[in-house]
Amino acid sequence: MKRGKIFEPNIRVLISFEEDTFSLKGYFTLSQKDKKIEIRDRLIKVKENKVYLKDSLLFDLEKEPVIITPYPHTYLHFRDKAYRGYFKIVYGAVWKYKKPCLINILPLEEYLFSVVSCEIGPIDEKNYESAKAQAVAARSYALFRMLQNQKKIYDIFASPILDQAYEGKKKETFLTTKAVKETKGEILINSGRIFKAMYHANCGGLLYSGKRDSEKYSLHKPPFCKYSKNYKWEKSLEKDDLVNILKKIINYQKKKPLRIKKIKLEKERKSQRVKKIRFYTNAGIFYLTGEKFRSLLDLKSRLLEIKMRGDKIKILGYGYGHGKGMCQDGAMAMAKKGYNYKEILSHYYPKKKIKKIY
Repeated sequence: MKRGKIFEPNIRVLISFEEDTFSLKGYFTLSQKDKKIEIRDRLIKVKENKVYLKDSLLFDLEKEPVIITPYPHTYLHFRDKAYRGYFKIVYGAVWKYKKPCLINILPLEEYLFSVVSCEIGPIDEKNYESAKAQAVAARSYALFRMLQNQKKIYDIFASPILDQAYEGKKKETFLTTKAVKETKGEILINSGRIFKAMYHANCGGLLYSGKRDSEKYSLHKPPFCKYSKNYKWEKSLEKDDLVNILKKIINYQKKKPLRIKKIKLEKERKSQRVKKIRFYTNAGIFYLTGEKFRSLLDLKSRLLEIKMRGDKIKILGYGYGHGKGMCQDGAMAMAKKGYNYKEILSHYYPKKKIKKIY
């Protein structure tokens, strides 16, 4: 990043990239180079690399992207959600997808109005400082991704799985917007660089800092997040249900019934999250990654133990999410105990500095 005064940037949020076709309706202007078309409460359709009004071709996306600008004092809408800023339709590859991409471009702080509300609700006056901590973390993460993706057609995905949750204007609340405004331009710095501030719902009493930091670290005893419903959980299922899942994954086609004799967990040294699960069966040893197992059974985290008792399997787990960075339940509990947002950030991101860059 260049030295000198830094102004608030615009962020490019990718909100649709997997579908061949989508529609937009409202009051806006479509433009491509010197060509402009006004749309007044009519439906336009984007199909593959073309933009249509009814059956009339308006634009060819293979030539240039199309910019969609809302009328003054209005917002753009997509799938029942209102968005600040403007849209850009680009036909291009995102991963393996060669499809039309809808990108929302808006000021970074206005983007955060929605993100903070989506990521750390519900907020009230008692836990308000946690919203300010969330704003700093989300801003740091967003700026890190913006620097990382400068050469791409987008900066960040509108997804909590891929990046950060972002659902447009309807999700904004008074308190979370206030938190963003009161921390405007503040980010976390690590060794002079923008820090990729990760966060998750609940750490289950154990955080880890990732490959570059030296050790995992346990938190306050008892953990601040202990009284959240996400702190400790369990799931029970029949052994036959797990056998059927395993058979599909490994494409088991033998006539002999598959029986699980033993399950062994291989854990990551620092995080204690399950890295790999080995299934010892009458047909050999099979394994699943911890993340695949979590996804198949819709589990809250990979911080878990598995117990087999007869025909039953019981999964005992802790936390919700990947366990890196700020624990949101813990941050809200800290705020209720009187910690301010800088103390919360210092707790979850030790040795990181807060810096106001604009």
